Amino acid sequence: MDLLFQTIEKVQARINRTLQIMGILPTLYDGRTTHAREVIEELRRVYPKLMLDTVIPTTVKLADSTMAGESILTFTPHSPAADAYRALAREVEHRGKTRVVT
Repeated sequence: MDLLFQTIEKVQARINRTLQIMGILPTLYDGRTTHAREVIEELRRVYPKLMLDTVIPTTVKLADSTMAGESILTFTPHSPAADAYRALAREVEHRGKTRVVT
């Protein structure tokens, strides 16, 4: 994460001074594993203001929707992954209205 933030700072300095980070979105999350839960916990501890509440779960349906050329929202609209992306949209919309994280 530190290397990513350094890269973002370079982009801000050299190319786009208005570039801002809205948040960190965990994807391919498998809450059944201790490792995944520990990583999320550590990210929330280290980057509390940047962590989004939404977590995108891992599922074969995401790969299947890509292969079908469809959004997960139309491919399996009632799946946990589709629900997570709808939650993400609501969260990003809310964050955009309430604050900007830099």
